[in-house]
Amino acid sequence: MKEKIKTICLILITISIIIFAVAYAFRTLIDIGCSSPKLFYMSKTGTGIEKLGSMSFLDVKCAFWSKLFQLQIQ
Repeated sequence: MKEKIKTICLILITISIIIFAVAYAFRTLIDIGCSSPKLFYMSKTGTGIEKLGSMSFLDVKCAFWSKLFQLQIQ
């Protein structure tokens, strides 16, 4: 029984580490993509505010992403 519990705990820890690594990699990728003008997509027409609002990388809105990141830090 103890061996079964140890195995389950090891599997859960491994899954947690993998999920953390994938989330961290995705977050880093989005941060780099939104900060580099060569990588993000911006609408060609509209006013300046509309263009800033349309900035996206991998279908993630950069304005929303940066605001979400600011809320997590505070």
